[in-house]
Order: sequence, then structure tokens, then C-alpha cells
Amino acid sequence: MTWVVGFHAQQAAEKALKAWLIWRQIDYPFSHDIHLLVSLCPGEFEHHPELIAAEELTRHAVESRYPGREPSVQDALRALVLAARVLEIVNAAIMAEDEDWTS
Repeated sequence: MTWVVGFHAQQAAEKALKAWLIWRQIDYPFSHDIHLLVSLCPGEFEHHPELIAAEELTRHAVESRYPGREPSVQDALRALVLAARVLEIVNAAIMAEDEDWTS
């Protein structure tokens, strides 16, 4: 059931990026494509190496749920690490823009 881990890791990263886009009042299409969502983010996000690496999470949205395409345990763990970094990056960016969050 490693596909479940990969799927939820992808969803966490996707939702974090969409939250950032909403925070910045940027419209986005209905998509699970992490690369597309990162490309819509302004400034440093577009070229952030960890966000670029997280683009591999896209395959966990649909592809890895099919029989024979389930990720290995190592791939599932990597997906968790990538998703956690996306959440950290987005959280830090929001907190840096809004001092009310830190007080």
C-alpha cells in the first residue's frame, strides 16, 4: 500500500502550493501537476531546487495507483520527505510575509 503514502504526500505538496497561490491571490487551473503549480508561484519559488525536486511527486497523484506501478518503500519515503519540505517552504514564506502569524 505504498501508493497511499505517495498519493497523500503528493496531495500535501499540491495543497500547500495551492494555499500559497491563494495567499498571493494567483489563479491556478485544476491540476495535480506540481511543476505547473510551482511555475505559477512568483519569485524564488520558481527556481527553488527543493521545489523543483518535488515535481516528481506528480506521478503519485494518479499513475502510482495503478497495479504494477506502486512505488517502492524507498520511493514512498522520499515522497514524504519531499512533501514535508514543500510544506516547510510554503509555511516559512507565508510567515515571512505576515508578521501577525508570528506574534
